[in-house]
Amino acid sequence: MCGPPKCGGVVAVALGVSALLALPCLASTETIVIEGELDQVQPGSTVAALVKLEFNTTPLFGYSIDVDVLADPDAKGSVTANVELTNFFAGQNVIAAGGAEMDGLMSVIVDPGDGGVFVSANTDDSSTVLAVPDINDVLAEVVFDISEDASGEFCIRLGRASALSDGEGTAVPFVFFDALIVVLGDTCPADINGDEVVDVLDLLAVLAAWGQTDVPEDVNEDGVVDVLDLLEVLAAWGAC
Repeated sequence: MCGPPKCGGVVAVALGVSALLALPCLASTETIVIEGELDQVQPGSTVAALVKLEFNTTPLFGYSIDVDVLADPDAKGSVTANVELTNFFAGQNVIAAGGAEMDGLMSVIVDPGDGGVFVSANTDDSSTVLAVPDINDVLAEVVFDISEDASGEFCIRLGRASALSDGEGTAVPFVFFDALIVVLGDTCPADINGDEVVDVLDLLAVLAAWGQTDVPEDVNEDGVVDVLDLLEVLAAWGAC
């Protein structure tokens, strides 16, 4: 699902509005990566990732990042960007920590309504900044909400509204890398009461919920509590 590095650029960037186009991968292009502890995420948790600029060789006036979340076909539940908690990571932001002021009007974090988040920032006086690793190389900190029923892989990538702009407001080609959030599913679904052991209490729970739907006792998640769930409990008998 998450693919190889992709290339992007824009025809023009003005007042934070841009359009991503496919461009040839140039050796001199900037690189955008997504970093965070994303490979062992628990259901029902939140996780933060830094969208960072690497190998920055062109002084920038502004940027926009359009962060999308794509679920693997086998994934369950949802992973969505938390727009309220997503922030510019001011202490290490490309602009704010790079000696410039952010434009208070055009530096925004917006909910696009698709589970992702759109972040845009410009300098307030059209000055430019150059990213320095670990000093001012962050474009945004994006926070993701993991649903209680989530499991599997979710790809985080940049969408078509992502852009970098130089001092003239023109395109700066860039390469970006997808990131993968791996949500660990329930490793012991037959432990219905959550006491870390599958025993007679879980067996009794299945019997008490016999015939019900959309309940934890539906161990195999086929839509109804029946003999198949009873067999799942027996097969998993013992410590989780």
